[in-house]
Amino acid sequence: MFVPDWRAGNPYQELLAAALRQQGCRVTFPKDRRWKHHIFRMPFTPDLDVLHLHWQHAYLVGESLARSVSSSLGFIVALSILRLRGIRLVWTVHNLVSHERRFRRLERMASGMVARLVHRILVHYPEAELIVKDEYRLSPSCEVMVAPHGSFVDVYASRGEDGALAPQQARPLRELVFLAFGQVRPYKRLEDLIEAFKGLEGEAFGLVIRGDAPDRGYAQMLQTLADGDERIVLHFGFVEDDLVAEIYEKADIVVVPQTDALTSGSLILAMSMSKPVVAAATPHARFLLSEALEGGVLYQPGSQMDLHRALSEMVRRRSELVQMGLANESRMDGFTWAHMAGIVAEAYRN
Repeated sequence: MFVPDWRAGNPYQELLAAALRQQGCRVTFPKDRRWKHHIFRMPFTPDLDVLHLHWQHAYLVGESLARSVSSSLGFIVALSILRLRGIRLVWTVHNLVSHERRFRRLERMASGMVARLVHRILVHYPEAELIVKDEYRLSPSCEVMVAPHGSFVDVYASRGEDGALAPQQARPLRELVFLAFGQVRPYKRLEDLIEAFKGLEGEAFGLVIRGDAPDRGYAQMLQTLADGDERIVLHFGFVEDDLVAEIYEKADIVVVPQTDALTSGSLILAMSMSKPVVAAATPHARFLLSEALEGGVLYQPGSQMDLHRALSEMVRRRSELVQMGLANESRMDGFTWAHMAGIVAEAYRN
């Protein structure tokens, strides 16, 4: 059983579940929509062999410090009961802590306890093993398995009302269009992207920021920053799957802003869509793009000046963009869900 059930708006769990079923695993999701409570019913779920945890902060962080302490203690107790009943616990560490980091010390402590309770820990690239062990102060002998994240090649397709592939919509009237796609949240530091883009002189360039914005105050701040520059288009709101491919078709370069996540699904998506990228120089970005950096340019996280340098470099290399995008798509060919599921299934069976 996968917990929590975050399939809405993110194909990751559904794609992994489908690949695991091909490996002979029966994968289910909680039926109780009150997802913070279903964990206490897990010990009494019939025929449950493995509980696979994703995004632990969903169970650890509440609206206040007191609620977070209560949630964390309850979650630790629930996992302990599951373990005592012989149910195996597997955890894929996507984020070390939640992006907002409201109660970082508590969350880090609780996550460290979770790491000691589970039977297997999974990460998506080799360097993450050392990062997780260091963050949670785990023994060097603790086993962490690497299961590379599957790509999104051929997952999204543009379709019209009749189900046929839709024609490309008219792109913005710019020679070169940068796209930042995904949830609009403060940890991505999109304000740095807007300011860095403003430093590009000329009307030939466009910046599109597209995605759901749960923090309305942050969205308004970005809109204020963008006001006065007609080259910048902000479009906030949930994006249906059928629109994803069309949004990428209208972009020349995808910018993956700074992220403190251990894994960047946004970068995998951009590379899967055969787009050149400008990305924060995180360990996962270096792993995906490889040392050759054939598919993009990295910038120093937190440096607006270096982000401007990276954007400018992509402008200078505009004649290479198609080749860079193809290099990224080719790189993604080796990241299949079948390969990932084989490693995950092995973690279950061991």
